[in-house]
Amino acid sequence: MSFEHVEKVAQVRDQDSANERLAAGWSLLAVVPGFDNGVAYTNFVMGKTATGGAAHSDFPLANDAAVAAIQFALSDDDGMQFLRLWNGGDFDIIRREWPDAPEEVFIGADPLHKPSK
Repeated sequence: MSFEHVEKVAQVRDQDSANERLAAGWSLLAVVPGFDNGVAYTNFVMGKTATGGAAHSDFPLANDAAVAAIQFALSDDDGMQFLRLWNGGDFDIIRREWPDAPEEVFIGADPLHKPSK
């Protein structure tokens, strides 16, 4: 993703902080899993343009794991469960229950992922 118009980028771990930034004119750029001492958590990556407006409207979606996971979930009948598991880092369950999930949903998100290429 290009950040040429983004003045600030911030990462927060809780929904309340993310919602406060959204109300202040920030945009949600990505929701990605994080791991700290073996504990999974959610990172909300926020961006703000120099004019204070939303940053996401100027940029195409990046080809990263979060975007791939959301796009896949939108096309699946049980997409919310897929995202819950993905966000929780339950990648083995995802591989078992959604064998057709694209490799892109694992690259960079699953620390144990081994690329097929």
